[in-house]
Amino acid sequence: MFGLTTKRILTLFARKRNTSVEEKLTEFMILGERTNSKQFRYQLQVELDPPTQDQMSIMLNSMQKEQSHLLISGATSVQDALNKYKNDFRTFRRPCLVDWDNGKISPYSVLLQTRDLKELL
Repeated sequence: MFGLTTKRILTLFARKRNTSVEEKLTEFMILGERTNSKQFRYQLQVELDPPTQDQMSIMLNSMQKEQSHLLISGATSVQDALNKYKNDFRTFRRPCLVDWDNGKISPYSVLLQTRDLKELL
């Protein structure tokens, strides 16, 4: 609308900066700017802090219910994951990529196994 292009917002929750995942996502972001490819047009936010309780709730509710253990170590359900996270944020498994606009979550196990991050975007 009005000639503005919107970018998806991707948040990478990581433990430290300059991860290989961050570098690859930045390459795709630059590619998106050069080629005007909608698939790669996004704004990357790298967060070293853990997600807020509300963000975690959104993330868990965006995943399949039986996959909560992929985000929270030892979780058996969404409610269990929220309780574990509330008691100890270190149970959150990083890195984790969140596409807030499309409701897609790529937990650490998926990110670490993915050779081509294009599949995630």
